[in-house]
Amino acid sequence: MNSTSCPLDWIERTKDMTDEGKSLVRSANPAEREAMARALTILACHSLDADYSIRRLSQGRYRLDGVLRASVTQTCVITLDPVPEKIEEAFEVEFWPPEMLEARAPSGEKGVLDGPDVEPLAKNAIDVGRIVFELLSASLEPYPRKAGAAFEWSGSEADAIETKPDSPFLVLDKLRPKE
Repeated sequence: MNSTSCPLDWIERTKDMTDEGKSLVRSANPAEREAMARALTILACHSLDADYSIRRLSQGRYRLDGVLRASVTQTCVITLDPVPEKIEEAFEVEFWPPEMLEARAPSGEKGVLDGPDVEPLAKNAIDVGRIVFELLSASLEPYPRKAGAAFEWSGSEADAIETKPDSPFLVLDKLRPKE
């Protein structure tokens, strides 16, 4: 997802970074939370906070790490009732200059999930909003259910038995005019 479609315009410029780094706690305002709910197709985003720090690494790289906390309401997949959900997820992402990413060769024994995610550093800016948005999107319950909600079949048992569809030749034979 590109930053133009992300509802959070939380950009940190690398030129503003000190040697000690930068630590922030950001909270989405009501307009941002409403835009997040629309973008995620959920009923509401009641709160969204990110407590994060950015540190300068060697060779023009930066590390973003923090914790996302959110309170949202989704729709129950069975009853269509509102389902509240609390989310708390840690994140860690490194931003590297694009030329370093291109030169990066996969190392033999190291797995994909062994280290932090690595993103290209674009225009000397770290798009914290995009990272928070994507993390929240990935952290939502995919099939939210209201407590105690269960799908119950109301048809007869005969309706539930799978019937074998007619063969294409049988269908064509039924279409032929009768003599």
